Amino acid sequence: MDGFTKLAPAIWLREPALSPSSPLSSLPSGLPPPSLVVLCTRVGAQPKHIAKYVAEYLDRYPATALLVLESNLADMTYRGDSAQQARLSPARHVLQAHLQPGLTSEGIVVHAFSNGGAQCAAQVVAALPPAQRATAFRAIILDSCPGEASYTRSANAILLPLAKSPMLKLLAFPFIHLILCLVFIADHVFGFENVVARARRGLNSSAYIAYAVPRLYTYSSADQMVPAPDVEAHAEQARRAGYSDVVNLRFEASGHCAHASRNAEQYWAGIARLFDRSNIIAQG
Repeated sequence: MDGFTKLAPAIWLREPALSPSSPLSSLPSGLPPPSLVVLCTRVGAQPKHIAKYVAEYLDRYPATALLVLESNLADMTYRGDSAQQARLSPARHVLQAHLQPGLTSEGIVVHAFSNGGAQCAAQVVAALPPAQRATAFRAIILDSCPGEASYTRSANAILLPLAKSPMLKLLAFPFIHLILCLVFIADHVFGFENVVARARRGLNSSAYIAYAVPRLYTYSSADQMVPAPDVEAHAEQARRAGYSDVVNLRFEASGHCAHASRNAEQYWAGIARLFDRSNIIAQG
């Protein structure tokens, strides 16, 4: 992660390096750019894929800090909420630093990818004190998420990063299926809510994200990991819950978490529009 400081395992921060002539705002609306963008990656995201989003944000919003949170298998299977939020405490401190008054840029944007990113986003939001959650966020971007819990799709998503290593995939196969069996038994037999369901619920709760915070869903009809109807159902639930600014950006041919690479112009234009119309809640 070139240019980033490693705050903890799987937590990386890059503060903007501005010259006196660097622009403080890249938004046509005249609003200041976000103070911080939090990228919550999918499980097994490769550095080269993360780097593409980092480069785009650096180019478009040079005054914005970037915090990368890499989601992992432990968080999606056996690690509890308290342990996850403790793991994310360095990230919480970064968010709190960017909530201090007097910043030239304002608001925090969360950009989550796949169910792993949605789960991570829900946890880092929950790690903030309730009083800060109410005013922290400027916008939410949900890329290829959140889906519904599915045994087959969960297994495929976890094994996908191992596709280039057949031996490692073969060795991991029984362990992953054992873990998923235990998770789904706990969910369907004993009534323990699985992490995907908790993330879906948390991201549509005003206790975590204020109703005024606009959100953008980017997804695809061709996505085999998180089908379009799963994402659209969550977006509709958000509207019914009281979120007033919810936009669906549906693509037809891009794969899972591949919308920016296949539809770059439309993807980043959607994010720019989201930023332009976003409400900075602290200003009312």
